[in-house]
Amino acid sequence: MDAAALCAFLKTDLPAVEAAGSDSASSARGTNIGAEAQFAGDFASWISDDPTTRKLDDATQLVAVTAARCPEVRTQLVKALGASSFSTALGS
Repeated sequence: MDAAALCAFLKTDLPAVEAAGSDSASSARGTNIGAEAQFAGDFASWISDDPTTRKLDDATQLVAVTAARCPEVRTQLVKALGASSFSTALGS
């Protein structure tokens, strides 16, 4: 996993996630459905562009890498997703 590339992607994707969630409904977990959909699609596309260096083992790795390498953008993204944590936002 290329942590620097992941953090750069998250920073670049944040405005789209925020915009998608601005007028969206909440899920049963209390997270923002529009923001979740935006992030899920963008993240899947980003990984598929280079699965060799971008594929994560699981959601736990995403949580750990972002907490260690880009906590500020991680915090902003979690907020945009309407969640209390990345784990909650990802349903893990």
